Amino acid sequence: MTLLLLNLVFPVGATIDPVKIAGVLAKANVEITPKTSSAVGEGDFIVSGDSIFVNPDGTHYLYSFNFSRNSFIRLDHSTFHGHNFGRLLFEYKGDIFAFGGYGFWTNHSKLIKFDHQTREWELVMIKGLPLVGFKPTLSHRMGDSLFLFGTFDHHNPNEVDKSSAKQFIINLRTFNCAEMGENNTKVKNFTVKPYNSQFSDFVVWGSENSIDYIFDGKNGKYYRNASGPSFYAPTNVQKLQFKDSTFRFIIGDFYLSVLPNGQIEKTDLKEYIKLFGVEENNIHNWEISKANRLGQWKDTLLIVLVFLLVSVIFYFWYALRNGFGGSRKLMDDYSIVLDIQETGNQIGMLDNEILSEMEIDILLKVSNLPKRFRKIKRSQLIFSINEKFPGLIEKIEAPQKKEFQYKISRNN
Repeated sequence: MTLLLLNLVFPVGATIDPVKIAGVLAKANVEITPKTSSAVGEGDFIVSGDSIFVNPDGTHYLYSFNFSRNSFIRLDHSTFHGHNFGRLLFEYKGDIFAFGGYGFWTNHSKLIKFDHQTREWELVMIKGLPLVGFKPTLSHRMGDSLFLFGTFDHHNPNEVDKSSAKQFIINLRTFNCAEMGENNTKVKNFTVKPYNSQFSDFVVWGSENSIDYIFDGKNGKYYRNASGPSFYAPTNVQKLQFKDSTFRFIIGDFYLSVLPNGQIEKTDLKEYIKLFGVEENNIHNWEISKANRLGQWKDTLLIVLVFLLVSVIFYFWYALRNGFGGSRKLMDDYSIVLDIQETGNQIGMLDNEILSEMEIDILLKVSNLPKRFRKIKRSQLIFSINEKFPGLIEKIEAPQKKEFQYKISRNN
């Protein structure tokens, strides 16, 4: 196979360089793993904006890496929990989510989201069909949907756990959960978490050197690897010597193995399916149970009515109090109470670091604001902090000149 160095461009406008990402994961294993006792692998990162967010498997730790800074910053206030090994880490509309996982001798079906304001993982309440007692062993996202499967007994991997052999869908727009009908063909025998599939229509599951299952998001079909070979780098030393790891990525139509020397070996997934794939399921043939469909219609109608009512009330309230010149009042509604002393002390711990706009916004707890108000509030807070800690935050021009960066200088 041809050895390549690739830069792949995707609709989101980001240039994804698998060699650089592999370097970040290897660097994370050298610098972060000793602090978390958990290796960082192919399913433990999210690319968002100009930053890579790393969440070591089995923990709630969340780190941000920026290439211009070339260092990691810890964003969360969490402690090690050890209950979510094998969880699915994914990004949806700018937010970072984690679903499910295994720990303390059991699986769980909780959905959590990282809150940029509190810098904690918050539990997302699932509506509709409760998942109490359901212990999924695999999940993946497609568009606005999160697909959940309970397919095998964690303690007896070769046997299907009949009590968990169910399939559910969570609508990520409404967080409403529905169960697939009883007559649907079951997806079965998945035993591992997927690689990161943020930049592909394919989802691939596999142990360290292999492809076990492939989901093609374009045609909605699942394929089992019937006879395909294992891949490259026969001695995967990821958990032994982190800096020499081989990392694998699903980008576009390709399965990429980035070797320790920076070379890439690639496999075309479409061709791989033609050669070795056996179709086992088709998502377009699934049906939601009748009870779920009825409940979803009721929920949707109720949401629409409530939204319309609230919109009308807000419109008249806003017009009466502010007319149409109330921009200043609306901006005040986004006011943030921030402990300048505490925030300054926290930021001062990042001495000599260079932060992106996204990272400084998270630390200032303004990342949730609309862009226009976020920019104003960021400037106000930086001014207040620099009054208390002269010269702590210096605004500098980023190399790409699309946005600014912020240099932290505690000793000014």
